Formats: sequence, structure tokens, C-alpha cells
Amino acid sequence: MSENKFFSAKQVSVSAILAGPLPAGVMLAKNYQRIGETDKSRIVLAITVVFTISLFYFLIMIAPAWLENIPNSIFTIAYGLFVYFYFDRVMQEELQQHEGEEELKYESNWQVVRISAIWLMVTLVIMTAIGVLKPAYPGEMHEYKGNQLFHDQSLKAHELDAISEALQTFGHFEEGFPTAAQIRKDEDHFQLIFQFPEEKWDLDETLDQMKQLKKSISNSIGRETFIVVEQLGLDGKIRKRVY
Repeated sequence: MSENKFFSAKQVSVSAILAGPLPAGVMLAKNYQRIGETDKSRIVLAITVVFTISLFYFLIMIAPAWLENIPNSIFTIAYGLFVYFYFDRVMQEELQQHEGEEELKYESNWQVVRISAIWLMVTLVIMTAIGVLKPAYPGEMHEYKGNQLFHDQSLKAHELDAISEALQTFGHFEEGFPTAAQIRKDEDHFQLIFQFPEEKWDLDETLDQMKQLKKSISNSIGRETFIVVEQLGLDGKIRKRVY
């Protein structure tokens, strides 16, 4: 009697939907390993790692803006369905052939949770590492006392310095604690964009500071400038406020 326990199609696909491709790929690889298919196990694991890194690199570094409107869950659901159909159409038969007439035994859901949690953490490390490589904003970078002002080359160096000085006066640019902002031309005006805590957006002090910053930068570059503050929400979407 075989002592092998496998991960079921349901367990693997749910793990893929909730925790991403890595834990699902690890469980598929373990299934192959337990029937002696070492080469297939390695191939599945290698494909999973390459796919995971490529997917998140694309989503974080390359993906066009319109993809921001698509919920992240769409990608994990699609992968979960792919895993389910692969298991149902390919792996199920291979496992059954190996076990003969014996009924397949499956791992406990707690084991699935453990593997999913471990490899979800690995996924988050991969995402963080890729995110570190991405510039804060698109465009050319103008450095000011360690801080970064990204721009579209529509302003001169002294104008970029004036904007940076205004941001330092405002308190957004600090020496020893580098941050980033973006200035870009939008039709007949400019937009200055930077991260700012959402809970402070409607405070009287903030409204007054934004008014002064807007006036200072508009005077410095001779064009009306709107201040756009933003913050990344827990849902992965960027919230914005225009002053």
C-alpha cells in the first residue's frame, strides 16, 4: 500500500488564487517528486520561478497604464484556473497510473496553508526586490541634495532647482532622507506630483501649504502649476488629490 499523499487540484488552484503562482508550483513539483518524476518536478519548479519573476517584472516595470484598471485578482484567478485544468487533464492521470488501483490520498489543508504562507512571503520578497529597481516616476531625473525630481525635459535646470527649493521649504525634500517628486507639462499648465499622507489632505494647514507651494512654483516657472498629491491604497490603487 502506497504511503504517498498528494496535493489535490482544488488545493493547488485555491493556493494559486490566494497566494500566487509560487506555492502552487511548489505543490505540483512535490506531487511529481512523490511519484519519482524528478525531472518533471524540477521543470515545473523552474517554469514557476521564471513565470513568477517575469509576471511581476512586467506588472511592476513594463505594464501600460491601462492595466492599472484591471484588478490584480484577475491574474491570480487566471493562473488558478490554468493550474486546475493542468492538474485535471494531465497530472491526475499520471498520479493515478503510478498509484494503480489505490485511491489517491491527499495532504491536509493545514499543510497547504503552511506551504502557501511560506511561498507567499518569498513572492513578496521578489515583488519588493523588483519594486526597488523601478524609478519613482517616469522621465529624466534631476537630483537635488539627494532628492529626485523627475521631469519631461520641458524645464531648464535653474527652474528645476527652484521647484526643488520650494519642495524643501515645504518639507517634502529633506537632506539625509531622500524622496521623489515629478513635474510634468500638461497642455497649458504644469503638474507637480508627489506622495503625501491621505489623512492630511483636508487639514487646514495642508490646504494653506499647498496654496503657498502652488503659488511659489507657478511664479518660479512662469506657468500655472497644479499640485497633485497621491498615496497608494491597500487595494493597490493610487488615490490622488489635486490642489
